[in-house]
Amino acid sequence: MKKLFIFISMILPWLLCSTVIPAGDVSGLWDLTGSPYYIDGEITLQAGEELLIEAGVDVIFNDHYQFIIHGRIMANGTVSDSIRFMPLDPNTGWHSLRFIDGNLSSLPANEISYCEFWQGFALGAGDESNGGAIFCSNTGNLSISNSSFYENYAQFDGGAIYLEADSDVEIDNCLFQLNNCGFYGGGMIAYDSDPVLNGCVFYDNNSAVFAAGFSSWDQSNPELYNCVFIENTAGACTGIYCVSSTIKMANVLFRDNSTTFGSGAACGLTNCVTDVSNVTAVDNISPLSGGAFWVNGGSLNVYNSILWNNLPENIFVLSGAANAFNSCISDDFTGPGVISDNPQFLDFNGDNYHLAEISPCIDTGDESIVTFPLPEYDLDGNIRIVDGDNNGTATIDMGVYEFTPEAPNGFIAGTVTDGEGSFLENAEITAGEYTTVTDANGEYAIEVVAGDYTVTCYLEGYEVPDGVEVTVIAGET
Repeated sequence: MKKLFIFISMILPWLLCSTVIPAGDVSGLWDLTGSPYYIDGEITLQAGEELLIEAGVDVIFNDHYQFIIHGRIMANGTVSDSIRFMPLDPNTGWHSLRFIDGNLSSLPANEISYCEFWQGFALGAGDESNGGAIFCSNTGNLSISNSSFYENYAQFDGGAIYLEADSDVEIDNCLFQLNNCGFYGGGMIAYDSDPVLNGCVFYDNNSAVFAAGFSSWDQSNPELYNCVFIENTAGACTGIYCVSSTIKMANVLFRDNSTTFGSGAACGLTNCVTDVSNVTAVDNISPLSGGAFWVNGGSLNVYNSILWNNLPENIFVLSGAANAFNSCISDDFTGPGVISDNPQFLDFNGDNYHLAEISPCIDTGDESIVTFPLPEYDLDGNIRIVDGDNNGTATIDMGVYEFTPEAPNGFIAGTVTDGEGSFLENAEITAGEYTTVTDANGEYAIEVVAGDYTVTCYLEGYEVPDGVEVTVIAGET
């Protein structure tokens, strides 16, 4: 089993100063000067009230307390100075930020960015058992970005995040690692909500039953773009499990996810309408069926994707329908434009799923048949549709990464002399971003990408002419 390691550090600050927050209502400002803030009872941000938490603040819960939010919270850390929510005792945990009826608020949206959430435990009866770090009910006025969720747990659903009742939250560039739950959604779950996830990583999460990564139910309409699911484990349907939902996915990577007893190692779907494009699913393993996709009712359409070495097969249909178009699938699954040739990853054994120059997946997709707007960029952030085979037509590739050929090069060369014809050494030659100097014979040569350039010359003590306009053709000088 291939391993991805993400270093985690958690260092409690040296207590130069601190603030104790007793049970009751909170609002106003929690500034860095007063950090850490010790929460000594259940606290509430009432409707119409606001709380600003400054970058670098630590919020430490002295016991298993909730933070209930009806108003507006702004917790915006920075790249170098995050905000941390954590328990005083990791074995006891704390009981999550719990957003209630945010859709009824007239205040601007709640903001969470560059925050860390450690060891939130959702324990108790009813909804108390859902949402280890964040719980949202009827709250769509929330954005979560550039944040990390570590070692959170829900007795029932949503180890890190739980959404219900029109909690249409946007979640961007977040890491979910080592989260766990008793039933559904070790990373997160959505009921009757339409979350949009972009750039999120689900790594090494667990669920005792379904969906160690992400799950949706009850007419949810989730969209997932540029997301990664790696080495998650669940009883069944490990990476993603959706029920009675409409799902869109693009630029999503599944690698080394596994089930302990059930089907659908990468993705399981029950009575869903699912359209996916530019998925790469590799080495996902189930002891029963559906290493990449398991379908139980509804429909699945796979476009421009690579499903490779998922066991015991890539796609298993218990009921409903699954179709594939312009994809590379390692077994005998067929469809228009479907191939089973080796995708020629750059380094399959090293988990590098970029396409080599000889890959049959380059420029063999078809963006025109996809039923939803595709991201402009691939999983690396590179332009998605380029002319990868240099045939004059830009066509989408299969898989999460677009192959970008090296730009063809040419040369600019010449000789520099003075007014008397003597060769000049160390004259500086500039062509766009490229520079060089002349040798003892006044000669120079610069390898550049083909295109148009203005060539200039500089040598101290000499008056030089204006730049010369040249056009460089690939392979020529």
